[in-house]
Amino acid sequence: MTAYVWELGVDWNSVNVTNGRYFLQDGFVEGDALAQLRTKVGDTICFKIFDVTTPPLAEPLHVTSFCVIPKPAEANDVPAGDPFDALQPALPPRRSVRADKSVAFGLSKRPFPVWEFPLVEVTTQGRFLLSFLVQAWSARHKSTSRLFGVDPEMVVGPNG
Repeated sequence: MTAYVWELGVDWNSVNVTNGRYFLQDGFVEGDALAQLRTKVGDTICFKIFDVTTPPLAEPLHVTSFCVIPKPAEANDVPAGDPFDALQPALPPRRSVRADKSVAFGLSKRPFPVWEFPLVEVTTQGRFLLSFLVQAWSARHKSTSRLFGVDPEMVVGPNG
C-alpha cells in the first residue's frame, strides 16, 4: 500500500473569501512529488496543515479544528461509506511545535509551521467530493477566528 501526505496551506493574509470561508491551499504528495488524487483501499494519508502566511506572522497561528466532509462526486454513483477511517483526526497541539518544508508550497522556501495529524486509512472505493475545513485564529487577533476550506475530488480505486 502507498503512504501519501495531503498538505493543506493556511494563509492568514488570504483575501479570497467564498461562502464565509477563506481559501485553503492543498497539494497531494507521494514521497517528494505532487501526485494525482487517486488512491486505493488500504492506502494511508497523513494530513499536514502548514501556516504559509507571507510574510510570516510574528505570533504563530493556532489551529482549533479540522474535519473532512465527504459527498459522492456523482449523484448516481454513491460510495458504500466514507473514504477514510477518521473524518476528524485527533487534533495536535493548537500551536505548531515544529517547522517543516513542504512539497506543495515549495521545498526551496523557508520551513513553515506545521500541524501533523495521525494517519487515516483509505477505506471505501468510489469518487468523492471532499470538503476540508480548518479553523484557525491568530494570537495577535484573538477575537478573530477564520474558517478555511477547499473542495477537492478524490478517486479511490479503478473508477475514473
